Amino acid sequence: MKHASLFSGIGGFDLAAHWMGWENVFQVEIDGFCQKVLEKNFPNTKRYGDIKQFNGSEYRGTIDVLSGGDPCQPHSTAGANRGLEDHRYLWPEYLRIIKTVGPSFIVNENVSGSIANWILDQKIVDLETSGYTCWPPLLIPAGATGALHRRDRIWLVAYSNAIRPQAFSKQLESYMGEKENQPKSASSVDSLSREIIRRGQEEKLVTDEFPMARTDHGIPKELDAIAALGNAIVPQVAFEIFKAIKKVNESL
Repeated sequence: MKHASLFSGIGGFDLAAHWMGWENVFQVEIDGFCQKVLEKNFPNTKRYGDIKQFNGSEYRGTIDVLSGGDPCQPHSTAGANRGLEDHRYLWPEYLRIIKTVGPSFIVNENVSGSIANWILDQKIVDLETSGYTCWPPLLIPAGATGALHRRDRIWLVAYSNAIRPQAFSKQLESYMGEKENQPKSASSVDSLSREIIRRGQEEKLVTDEFPMARTDHGIPKELDAIAALGNAIVPQVAFEIFKAIKKVNESL
């Protein structure tokens, strides 16, 4: 399968795609330090800078999975939480690329604060009026894949209606463990994810405060730029989602 990433950071999604044996076709990342990391670790992948200057039309119909975590600062509880009024709110650019490239699957990641200010609901509305079906969003912490810190993140998975046969929803039920008629809104964030957090806390595997020592779960310690790590995803979580997508794709 062919994968591409937006807001690529230091390549968490791309690393998970590499583990899958997928081809990383292109990356879009504006930060200079992150670009150097991507260049070193993904030398055969095409790279672009500012997403506002990226067209993507040359990749129309060629990408199976498009992933990315748009900037979380507008929604993070650690910041001013200005939402749509924040100049770093770049979901419209993300959506523009989705419409241009037309990937079969979309995997989006953001902080849990995106629930409170309706950003998550807006993403679902935008995708489902653009020819995609969204699976109920998942709240998956880093601890779900064995990390010693919590790091809650919202994961939104969508697939193109153009590739959906009648049996497709049944396959998704099997691999993602949900029902097709469940409400697709922020209020439907997976209760199983909350159970994972609860059990992890009881077993002292998941904590709200953990000395990360300038590293993050699954990220090499040499990548010690705080901003880059703070924006990075946990690739092990993306890997599990990608495995589910692969199984569904193979069943088509």
